[in-house]
Amino acid sequence: VLAVSLGWLAIGDGINAQEKALLWKVSHDTHSIYLLGSIHYLKKENYPLHKAILDAFDASKSLVLEIDLNRVSPDMAQRVTLEKAIYSDGSTLRQNVSQETYQLAEQEAAKLGIDMKIMIPMKPWFVALTLVAFKFQQIGLDPNLGVDRYLAERAKRNGKATSGLETLEFQIGLFDQLTKRDQESLLHEIVGEMKLLDTNI
Repeated sequence: VLAVSLGWLAIGDGINAQEKALLWKVSHDTHSIYLLGSIHYLKKENYPLHKAILDAFDASKSLVLEIDLNRVSPDMAQRVTLEKAIYSDGSTLRQNVSQETYQLAEQEAAKLGIDMKIMIPMKPWFVALTLVAFKFQQIGLDPNLGVDRYLAERAKRNGKATSGLETLEFQIGLFDQLTKRDQESLLHEIVGEMKLLDTNI
C-alpha cells in the first residue's frame, strides 16, 4: 500500500524533487506500507519523481490518498465547496472581517487580476484559499502537477485500486467550522505573507 498524505506546500526552483523523496517504508513480515508526504503544486521541471517513489508505487497493490481524487470530479468539488463557501444568511465578506483585513485582501486580489466583487458573498477561509491558489499559479505552480494528482492518474491508468482516508465534504467542513475570528486570522495571515512567495519560490 502506498499512502499519500497531502500538504499545502510547493517545491520551487531551488529544491529538486529528485533530492526530496519524503518517503518512508513500514514493514512487518512480508507486508509493507509506504508513506509519502505529498505536495499539491509543482512545476514540470520537478518531474520525473524520485525513483524511490515510483518503485514504491509499482510495488504497491493500492494507493491511499487523503481524498480519493479518482472519485471526486471537478464539478462535484466545485459544488461541495461553494455550498460551504457562500454565506447562507446573505451577509458579506466585508461585514465579517475588519476593514484592514478586507483592504489587504482587496489589494492582493487586484494584484492577481481578481475582481473583488466576486468575493463579496464568500467566507474568509474560501477567499484565503482562493487567493493563495491564484498566487501559486501566477508564479508557475500547477495543481494538476501535484504529486497526489499525478499518482492518482497513474493509478487509474494502471488499474490500481485507490481509496481515501477522508472525504472532500469533511475537509471543507474543517475550514467552514472555524470561528469567525479564526477565519479572519487565516485570511489576514495569508494575504500578509503572499509577498514571501515572490522571493522564496
